[in-house]
Amino acid sequence: EKDDIFEKRFSLRYREPLIRLRLLDHSLASRYGFPATDMSVPLSEFKQLDLAPHRCLITENLMNFLTLPPVENSFAIFGSGYQVRALKTIQWLSACPIFYWGDLDVDGFRILSQLRADFPQVISIMMDWKTFETFRDFAVPVSGAIASPLPQLTPDENGLYEHFAWCQQRLEQEHIHQAYANAILSKL
Repeated sequence: EKDDIFEKRFSLRYREPLIRLRLLDHSLASRYGFPATDMSVPLSEFKQLDLAPHRCLITENLMNFLTLPPVENSFAIFGSGYQVRALKTIQWLSACPIFYWGDLDVDGFRILSQLRADFPQVISIMMDWKTFETFRDFAVPVSGAIASPLPQLTPDENGLYEHFAWCQQRLEQEHIHQAYANAILSKL
C-alpha cells in the first residue's frame, strides 16, 4: 500500500491486484456479455461484476483452477494462496454460495479460516479426512508447521488442521486425482 499512496493521492492509475476468473458454466459468458470464459480483471472492476447468486469455487493453486471441469451455474476464482484476502472487499460475494478447495496443510486451513471470516457461508471441499486418507501416500513432510486457534474452522476441519501441525505433513491439492475431484464437484 505504501507504494500506492502517491498514485492514489493524485488520482493516478496504480497497479492493483488482478482477480483471475473462470466461468465454469459457459452460458454465463453470453448471459453477462463476457468475451471469454477465463480472464483476469483488476480488483476495482471485479467489484462491479456481480455474479451473485451463482456458485463460486475458489482454489488455492493455479493447476487445480485451470483443470476445473464444467459446473452448471458456477464460476471459479484463482485464490493464489493468501492473496485470496483481496476478495474481502467484494460485497456481492456475500450473496454467493462459496466453496473453497485448498491444500491439506496448515496454510490451507489458515486460508480457509481467513476466507470464512470474511464470508461465513464458505464450505470447504476435498479438505476432509476422507480425501486425506484416499491420497495419504502423496503427503510429504514439512517443518515448522504450528497450529494456532482458528475459530472459523468446523470441528472436523480443526482436527485435520491440528493433525497436519502435529505430524508436520502436507498434501498438496495437485495430488488429488482429477477423477476424484470431478466426482466431488459434480455433486455441488
